[in-house]
Amino acid sequence: EARGIPSVIRGIPAKEGWPATRRWTDLERLENDPDLRNRMFKVGEDDDGKSVKMKLKHFMRYLRDNRDDSPLYIFDSAFDEDRGGKQLLKDYKVPSYFDEDLFHLVGERRRPPYRWFLIGPERSGTCVHIDPLGTAAWNTLLYGQKRWVLFPPQVPKHIAKGKGLVRKNEDDEAVHYFDFILPRIKRRAAASGGTGDYQDFACYMNSHSILVRVCTSRMVGGILF
Repeated sequence: EARGIPSVIRGIPAKEGWPATRRWTDLERLENDPDLRNRMFKVGEDDDGKSVKMKLKHFMRYLRDNRDDSPLYIFDSAFDEDRGGKQLLKDYKVPSYFDEDLFHLVGERRRPPYRWFLIGPERSGTCVHIDPLGTAAWNTLLYGQKRWVLFPPQVPKHIAKGKGLVRKNEDDEAVHYFDFILPRIKRRAAASGGTGDYQDFACYMNSHSILVRVCTSRMVGGILF
């Protein structure tokens, strides 16, 4: 942590006995859960910034059948606001490594969103961004694989986003960023010899289940595959 390098810790859900290792990895069981199947989860926002929600049972069908380049995915911070959602809190616990939580000092009613429930199909994900409030976070993946890229604070924002490397008619959706733009960034960095904007360039990539981000100004992106 003192060196500001991301860390991967494997095997926490199984070692610490999370019920989620059974309940969340069986997608059919999750889809048919009587407390969750008709619950609405946030899957995106419309052009006016308003939440778009979908019942879990409908989203699971979409997850299996969609062919979208940039699919919808559940990214819900309000999953604990009703009885059905609150049962998800019983399926996992904060890993023993991270028992220090300064946000609890402001009280549950005043603290900003601090936990999210995510489900996504292949190709869903985010482009590089800085997390809200510059927070550090832990993440775990219980089903499938997720590819991550992290840039340390010294890498300029326009470099991490690939400004000047995005070609005409290309977009910056997550799947396109990871397949095309990120490789161009890495090739440009290698060709620069570590000079100019690419001085001290570094990026970290992995696809493991638990990732710890320890530097608050780090840029991060992720995609499921």
